[in-house]
Amino acid sequence: MSSKKSHYIVIIHAHQPAEGSHPEMKDFGKKGQWTMNETVYFVDKLKPRHMDSASVVIDYDNWKVLKDRTNSISDPQQMLDHVQKNYPQQFKQFMDIVIDVKPKK
Repeated sequence: MSSKKSHYIVIIHAHQPAEGSHPEMKDFGKKGQWTMNETVYFVDKLKPRHMDSASVVIDYDNWKVLKDRTNSISDPQQMLDHVQKNYPQQFKQFMDIVIDVKPKK
């Protein structure tokens, strides 16, 4: 990637009814069983849909948390550690791309 492009990590959390649950039951939204799916994207340009649907957006180049719906991230390193632990192959590919980028910490 050229140095003019930025590097972002976008994390999207989606909740859906758990397997075997009964979403048709009364008060399922509060009492039902849910599963959470997490998807991670490594992008060089943020699109409006990223900011609309993302739980977390990290600007790697400027070392900033642009969005945090989880209210649990104090600094970008926390999210990088999470991504490295849970998505090691994708994280390695991302780090190979940004090897020459020095984040503005």
